[in-house]
Amino acid sequence: MLIAWIQIISGLVLLIYGADRFVTGAAQTARILGVSPLIIGLTIVGMATSAPEILVGSVAALDGKTGIAIGNAIGSNIANISLVLGGAVLFRPFLIDSKMLIREYLIMMAIFLLALIVLLDYHLDRLDAMILLVALAGFLFWTVYQARHPKQKDPYLTEISEHIPDSKIRPRVCLLLLIGGLLVLIAGAEVLVRGSVTFAQSMG
Repeated sequence: MLIAWIQIISGLVLLIYGADRFVTGAAQTARILGVSPLIIGLTIVGMATSAPEILVGSVAALDGKTGIAIGNAIGSNIANISLVLGGAVLFRPFLIDSKMLIREYLIMMAIFLLALIVLLDYHLDRLDAMILLVALAGFLFWTVYQARHPKQKDPYLTEISEHIPDSKIRPRVCLLLLIGGLLVLIAGAEVLVRGSVTFAQSMG
């Protein structure tokens, strides 16, 4: 049991550290390549911050621990909405004055409904995976299009643009952060999955 807890805590620490370096490396590399701050904030940072969940799910699936993979995907979304959002609002109430953000909430609900539909038969296959990935690609395309062709100035887009500064890191350092962060993420995912399996086995 003690070993399981050490693995779980160590895995979480590695994931947090690796994710921070990976997100910084990805965002700054894209900035150096000339990608606009808005696109970086809407897509690259959003995808990069999901890297821990993606890697934990991938490692678990490769190890045949499908329950951990599915539980990680669903549980992380529940935690992001209820724990992260709820905890943030406790410190400071939010005023949602962005039409684009409201539309994203509706899309999020549609994605949840789509995930529920593909899980109704208690079986996930490559066709289900393609459906979910196509939905993701469609969302990313819509997001980029809305950002580049806004019907009116949206405070949400302005805030994102201001959040991604010009890169002050050398390209070589950005690449090291990107690769190093990814390697730490992979190691953290592996350790966390092993710890979770050990903990589950010890609990019977």
